Amino acid sequence: MKQFPYPSEHSIPLLLAPMAGVSEAPFRQICRGMGADVVLSEFLSSEAIRRRIRRTLEGADFEECERPIGIQIYGSDPQAMAEATALITEHYKPEFVDINFGCPVKKVVQRNGGSGCLRDMDLVSGSSARALARLTCR
Repeated sequence: MKQFPYPSEHSIPLLLAPMAGVSEAPFRQICRGMGADVVLSEFLSSEAIRRRIRRTLEGADFEECERPIGIQIYGSDPQAMAEATALITEHYKPEFVDINFGCPVKKVVQRNGGSGCLRDMDLVSGSSARALARLTCR
C-alpha cells in the first residue's frame, strides 16, 4: 500500500474536500487548525486561470499555514488545463493540482467540465492526457 505523502497524526489521513462557496481561506485555516492533514481550494475554471481573471486567481491564494494544499481546477480543454496548471504551479506553488472530474452542476457539465468530461474519455485519456502531462511535468 502506498504511504500518504504528507505528515499525518491520524491512522487515516483527513482531507478537506473542495467545496464551491465553502473552501475559502478562512474555512481551510479553521479545518487545518481542527486537524485536517490536507486542504483543497474550491474548484477553479482552467479557462479563467489561463485568461488571468482576477477573481478566479484570488481563489488560488492561500497562506503558508494552510500547507499542504491542493488547488483544484476544472475544464474541458486539455490545453487550457495544462496552461492553468503550469500557471498555478509556477506562481502559487501548491503541493499538488487536482483535476475535478466529479462536479455534477449542470452549467459545468454542459460544457464538458467536471463529471461532463467522463462523457468523452478522450478528454481524460489518450493524447489529451499525454499533452496535459507533458505541459505540467516540465
